[in-house]
Amino acid sequence: MKQSFYRKEHKNNLNMIIPISIAIILILIPNSYAAANFAVTAFSCSPDEVAISEQFSCTTTVQNSGDATGSLTTATLFPDATSWLESSSYPNTVNTNVDSGASTSVVFTGLKGKKSGVNGFARIMLDDVTDTYVADNTVTVNVVDVLTTESSAASSAAASASVDVTGQATVGGNVNTELKFTVTSGGCTIGSQQVAATTNGMTDGHCVYSVAGKVTSTPDRTGTKTDTDTGTITCSSGCSSGSSSSSSGGGGGGGGAAAVIVADTSQKNIASFKTHTFAKIEQGATPIASIDKPEIAISEIKFEAAKSLANVEIKVSSLKDKPTVMPAAEKVYQYLEIAPKNLKSTDMNKATITFKVTRYWLNANGFKESDVALSRYASDAWTQLPTKVASSDVDAVTYSAETPGFSYFAIVSNAVKAEKAVEKPKEPEVKQQDDKQKQAADDQKKSAESVSSDKLSVTKKGSLFSRLFEGNNLIWTTVAIGMLFLLALYYYPHEKIKENLNKKYHKHLHNRLIAHKHPGSHDIHHRHTEYDMEDEHEIERG
Repeated sequence: MKQSFYRKEHKNNLNMIIPISIAIILILIPNSYAAANFAVTAFSCSPDEVAISEQFSCTTTVQNSGDATGSLTTATLFPDATSWLESSSYPNTVNTNVDSGASTSVVFTGLKGKKSGVNGFARIMLDDVTDTYVADNTVTVNVVDVLTTESSAASSAAASASVDVTGQATVGGNVNTELKFTVTSGGCTIGSQQVAATTNGMTDGHCVYSVAGKVTSTPDRTGTKTDTDTGTITCSSGCSSGSSSSSSGGGGGGGGAAAVIVADTSQKNIASFKTHTFAKIEQGATPIASIDKPEIAISEIKFEAAKSLANVEIKVSSLKDKPTVMPAAEKVYQYLEIAPKNLKSTDMNKATITFKVTRYWLNANGFKESDVALSRYASDAWTQLPTKVASSDVDAVTYSAETPGFSYFAIVSNAVKAEKAVEKPKEPEVKQQDDKQKQAADDQKKSAESVSSDKLSVTKKGSLFSRLFEGNNLIWTTVAIGMLFLLALYYYPHEKIKENLNKKYHKHLHNRLIAHKHPGSHDIHHRHTEYDMEDEHEIERG
């Protein structure tokens, strides 16, 4: 009798709870299988034709074609196997939720090509999954470069003689090429390319000429790069002090002009230069010479005039090699020369040089920002100048240094000497590690290329258990667990519940007993307490 009553009470409660629990679980199960599905749907670079080491950016569109909102944490862009970019990868922290059917844009900035040519990309990693849209759609960037060289048929010549000068441009990328011959100073003339010219009124000393090679990308012509090589000539006989003249001509690819030249070591060592001229400078003024050539690390020269000056010229050159027998340091970022005209050290109260060093060079050599200094060559020795960090960004660090005068300079690392003994034994180890990283990158590329082009869709998969606790699923999972917990309570009631059920059972039994003893007085039991009923029940059992 007692067990039957328990089962009846459980049945009444379970008839209501079980359907509700089943309904909730049925709703939850389809939702737990919902997943985000990320894929790259567009990719482009701007500009798509650039000079070597010129910065550009690329933008990709990532779409969520899945049936649930998903979180995209990181997108990483990789160049192709030629490793033409300065860095091997460009990660971008996204940290955004993308609704089902929606898209988000990711911009990769600070990209710079270190190899010329029409270059492409291998893949984009969306968190830990590979998408090969950029490779499958052959997205490329045309990186252009030029190296200009000159040569001459003779080292010196007399006035009125002619010497053939040859200029050659070595280029990279899809480009159009132009070679331009120019007389920089002296009393000689240069004719058009492939046309002989005769020197006229050559002055005592020498004639300086330059050959500039310029390339322009094709077909859009948005990328341009110029490189200049210079040389000098000496007059061997018949020289006069007459006035000089100059002319220039242009052409494409390579060719020659006629002039009297001789190779000059100091001129040949110049990689690039820029000259800034001040017609007049008042005493106490602070003129600034801005250098906007990416081939030259110096970006600005500023000095305070100690007196009034006129026709001041400052020529800033980046050098191909050290200008002195003694190197400035173990690691040198760039050698430079600042050659003033009509400006002496005593004409300045102080001068400040501002220059930039790329983070790529710092990271490649393991240097910190504070490890860089500017050295000046004076009195047959290199001396480091007080140097401080002026500013920094993701691409480069800008420094400033005060100098007592102009001469040869070198941007060096002041940490090299202290680390030299430690670095040298590590060179084989670093090389071995680089080989391992290269092998790992090749293996990763082969793995990425094995992915079929019809499987570009990137699905963020996971186990059923992990998806139950992801996003909105967490709410439904909590509700289901709560319902199952209540269900378990009814299957396994604790002592208090059992006690209440016992009282209900005794009350039910007592009602039946009263109804049996006093027919027609069914409601008399309402005046009894629970304890009375228990006593009567005990008496009845006795």
